[in-house]
Amino acid sequence: MNKKIFFLLIIMAMVAVPAWIKLTSPTHQGSDEWIDAKVVKKIPPEFIHLWNSLDELENDLHYIAWESQISFLDADEVCIYQTSFANSDFIVKFEDEYYVNEEIFSELIKIADISPETRYRIYALGDEVEVYGIDGNIYIVKITKVEAIKTDDLTTYEIKYKVLPNGIESGSRNFIYQVETKEGVTFGEFDFIDEETALFDIPENREKEIEAIILRSPDYMGLTYRVILD
Repeated sequence: MNKKIFFLLIIMAMVAVPAWIKLTSPTHQGSDEWIDAKVVKKIPPEFIHLWNSLDELENDLHYIAWESQISFLDADEVCIYQTSFANSDFIVKFEDEYYVNEEIFSELIKIADISPETRYRIYALGDEVEVYGIDGNIYIVKITKVEAIKTDDLTTYEIKYKVLPNGIESGSRNFIYQVETKEGVTFGEFDFIDEETALFDIPENREKEIEAIILRSPDYMGLTYRVILD
């Protein structure tokens, strides 16, 4: 074999092998600098082994580890929770294994149980929607009115809604997530007038007949609720 070709192959292998190892790592995804969980010398008493706990479940809750974050996904491959590896209140590392806070993890199990169901359940305008939050909190969200205000250039929709209990820490504006037209086009930019009124504009050249308003838990990003306007 030509010496130049031989040395070229060696150099290519030296570059390719580390890249392959990183891409196929079962722990982290991506290529940026990693930030791993805090290494502890002793397992905190309220923490449990992550992989063993997931393996015992039947609801397909699973996780993806990124460079500095860990995401938990439900059976629909929708992310329901994400946090930093620096969050040692939730996750730590002991002897190269991840351990998580049992109380918080138990809440994730419950959310993974209900999220596929709530995602496809249909609510009507005026229904009281029970939205699950962190620490077992349940918020009542009610869309009371949706009105279209038309001009020459666009249609402005006004959404009136209520969230109970009042004065929640996460803010009632965090519950309004998206609107969806009958053609399946979604819009997610709102102008909040107050804690009970949201406006959004649809240009005249876009499909503008609204079919649904999508609510979302302020604590679990993948936990959504669909309110049909008809």
